[in-house]
Amino acid sequence: MADSVALVLIHGGQHDSRCWQPTVDAINREAPGTRILAVNLPGRMGVPGDLDTMVDNLVENALHYTAPDTPIRIEWGFIG
Repeated sequence: MADSVALVLIHGGQHDSRCWQPTVDAINREAPGTRILAVNLPGRMGVPGDLDTMVDNLVENALHYTAPDTPIRIEWGFIG
């Protein structure tokens, strides 16, 4: 697979990975073949954990679903 894109979607505080389904569907229509991972943060959808382990789990999931040489960029955005 040549230079495929891996996109990791992270939900907000009151949601879980299911909130991204309309976005995933739209991306699949517009850019078929894009690799997408919508993660559940600790405490959502039966994923145990707390905020202290959140970053470790996020990085572990991103590394699991990407090729070894794939750059990973994590951005945090807060509205409030």
